[in-house]
Amino acid sequence: MKTVIKYPILFKAHPGRCEQPKDVLVPYLHEHEVPEVSKAETEIVFKSEEYTLRQYDGRLFSKVGSPGSASADACFGHAFEKEETRGRPRSIPTIRTDKAYIRYAGQALDNLAYYRLYLDGGEKARETMLWPGLTPDYRSHQGGPRNRDEFTFQGLEGKIRDIDADQFHAWREEHASEADRLLLVDGSYWIETTPPAICVTHGGRMIIELAHLPNWLDHDLARQYFPLTARQEALDYAKRAQAITEQSYEAIRDFTDWTNFMFEDNPLFSFDHAAYSTKRTTFLLGGDMARVMTGNPAVEENIGTTRARAVLAAREAARACGADYRTWPDAADMVHDVTEAWKMTGRKPGWAVIPPKRHDFGTMICERAADMVDSLTISLSARGTWTPSP
Repeated sequence: MKTVIKYPILFKAHPGRCEQPKDVLVPYLHEHEVPEVSKAETEIVFKSEEYTLRQYDGRLFSKVGSPGSASADACFGHAFEKEETRGRPRSIPTIRTDKAYIRYAGQALDNLAYYRLYLDGGEKARETMLWPGLTPDYRSHQGGPRNRDEFTFQGLEGKIRDIDADQFHAWREEHASEADRLLLVDGSYWIETTPPAICVTHGGRMIIELAHLPNWLDHDLARQYFPLTARQEALDYAKRAQAITEQSYEAIRDFTDWTNFMFEDNPLFSFDHAAYSTKRTTFLLGGDMARVMTGNPAVEENIGTTRARAVLAAREAARACGADYRTWPDAADMVHDVTEAWKMTGRKPGWAVIPPKRHDFGTMICERAADMVDSLTISLSARGTWTPSP
């Protein structure tokens, strides 16, 4: 079935009266032929009271809704969300009164767009300053858009020139890859999803709940993700983190105890949470450090050439991250240097969110990443030229 989806697109272009090219971040309509299958060709592999995951062709899918439904319109009709909503992982209902957050199809691309801008030197405030500019007091009677979803690239074509074609087409390729995640099952849309995970998050006290593993660099480093089979490890982390929060006296709230959800040990639910966590920590802290170095060249001298080189490599790796966590670059060789550099520079706030007590919590995050990378299994692909040792 032909389906039109709004995805974010980010590219440089030259507005007619400006001296320099500017970043353009607008929705772009993508048309895609979504394949159709029957329920008989799929299998239920996860089910709680209000939530189901199906397996098809070795992939996990969650339901979006029938064509024209409110959930489908929300999924396909919004390229952007508010910052606090955009960065939130997609929750999994654990009790009947819970409601799963409706996933909009471009969520990962939306997050990646803003983080790439940040790595290139933009401030967080730039989210409301990207050309065409938005102002908080826009009113409909002024005839202007009230949110970024109302902008279209097609409406700008007569105003801009010198579009960065490589950047434009790279984003169009990412649109096609994201649209390939869609499936129609007996007439309803389903979307390929990442594994369900135990999410430990900070909300004054540590909270344990179920969510899907984000396909972007979740900026909140207090949030950590564990496979469903690693519940004890998740609880151990929650206890360690709770002990250094400002409300260390509060009890941990474990919402996974409130439900009976059905799942069998399934390879599709597994993910290397140590590798995922260390990559995320390294790329976020490395990105923050790279910006500090750009603003203050003396920092490079203070942390040393080796650490500075690792910080810049982490920034480049973060910039290369796409909307599939399985393809993110390796970070094992950078972890120690990046975390040491971050601890040496006053731990300035940046894109990465580290809760109070920030000094203690940041130290714990760095130590945890270093310990994890030291315990990662080293794997090598066999080569035909290798011979057994005598």
